[in-house]
Amino acid sequence: MELNVNSPQYYSDKFGIDDEIYRLCQEIYQYFKDKSYSEYINIIGIIPIVAPKEMLDRGLCKNGKHCELKYGFASIRKSIDFEKYVLGDIEKKKELIAKCILDAVKSIKMKGKIDFESFEKDFLVFCKNNNISF
Repeated sequence: MELNVNSPQYYSDKFGIDDEIYRLCQEIYQYFKDKSYSEYINIIGIIPIVAPKEMLDRGLCKNGKHCELKYGFASIRKSIDFEKYVLGDIEKKKELIAKCILDAVKSIKMKGKIDFESFEKDFLVFCKNNNISF
């Protein structure tokens, strides 16, 4: 399965791309590329949203999810607490990104017919091997 995690929306534009978060997303992609959790979904795109609450409230950055079983694709846009992310050290940022990914995949498990228990187990192994706790 291709698990593509983008740099956080708004935060990356405002503060730049964190090299360690970028590397983490690449490592996640590599770890999951040979795994499969669904007969229908082969690609999952996740866009974490790290934006102030005011922007979310005004609808400038929207959470959402979309599954295209016909094309084997799902996309999820999920917000992360802005203050926690901005004020957190790199370990906290990794933790928040990891939780966002897990919650995002969980949110499409029914529609995408994803074996979430297997995904979660593998994801937690990845996190443990990379010293990410949440």
